[in-house]
Amino acid sequence: MAKYRKLPVKIEAVQWINGKLSEVTPWISEALNKDPIEVGAIIRMGDDVFISTLEGEMKASDGDYILRGVKGEIYPCKPDIFKETYMLIGEIKRGDIIGIKNNLMSELVRLGFNKEEMESFVDRFQGTIQTAVDVYTSQEHEAEEKFVTVEMCCEIPLACCDLLKRPYKEPVKSVSKKDVGDLLDDVCNK
Repeated sequence: MAKYRKLPVKIEAVQWINGKLSEVTPWISEALNKDPIEVGAIIRMGDDVFISTLEGEMKASDGDYILRGVKGEIYPCKPDIFKETYMLIGEIKRGDIIGIKNNLMSELVRLGFNKEEMESFVDRFQGTIQTAVDVYTSQEHEAEEKFVTVEMCCEIPLACCDLLKRPYKEPVKSVSKKDVGDLLDDVCNK
């Protein structure tokens, strides 16, 4: 059986929490004011919202996300599916997995770097996947510019980086001395 990967697309999303939207955007306002039977309408009913889609009416419950897709379509998404499928665009942090876009040379030239001197640097990094070691703002250029430090302390303009993955870390569970003692007893008694 053939396997497929979802194409990277940019969507907009708000979350429905405790009977309220996390943010009211122009497209949400427009959807709330549509005729309830019109495709793309959002209807509030108590703690739930119903969205009129091409596939019929869909319910968004507390905690669900309401998404606006690439063609303007509006639909709900469960929070667990949302977190597995989407990530926030733009805000790159230390430890994030990033892709270096094909605009690296044009950005470096815009920042005043010599094109010929940057060719091997661009060849080395453009189109690669890196781990962000640090993110900082530089005052060395005409305007403040953000850079991402990657391997070998190389600095890539933030405008050339796409956030690909944010490593998920389980919350640290506090463990008491008694728990550690019980664990040691279990291990030693086996």
